[in-house]
Amino acid sequence: MICSQDTQQFLIKRGVVQEKTQEFILFKRANITKWGAIQNILLQMEKYLSQYNVPIAYVDTRRLVEFCEEEFEQITHHDLLDLIANGNQIAPQLFQPNLKFKGPNGQNLAAVHIQKNWRRYKAYSAYSQLRYLMEKSTIIQRRFRLYQLKK
Repeated sequence: MICSQDTQQFLIKRGVVQEKTQEFILFKRANITKWGAIQNILLQMEKYLSQYNVPIAYVDTRRLVEFCEEEFEQITHHDLLDLIANGNQIAPQLFQPNLKFKGPNGQNLAAVHIQKNWRRYKAYSAYSQLRYLMEKSTIIQRRFRLYQLKK
């Protein structure tokens, strides 16, 4: 644990919160009334950091508690990065898309990403074709109606 005079931190190593450390136990004991919200944020942080295979991250407990007290709709990756004390050191690693698939579940994430993009491409191609055919059928329908009116 890295301690300065007014900040306390605990460790996330390879995307897993080190729950057996003294710092984490003390933090949990001190904030047990807000633990549901804190645990939700920690789970999202674990998932995010393990996805990019971040070796070590220090969570600033003061900012984490302040963030839990706020009402939030959805937590963004930038919000999670703000809660990390050494965020400046790990930020370059988190914003490189090619490192997203280096984590323990990287091959599965890469396969899902490829499938997602392929399905999006196929759906867009089908939509473009349908739109083209609808435009042509509209032209034919208008011409036929004009023909019927003239007749």
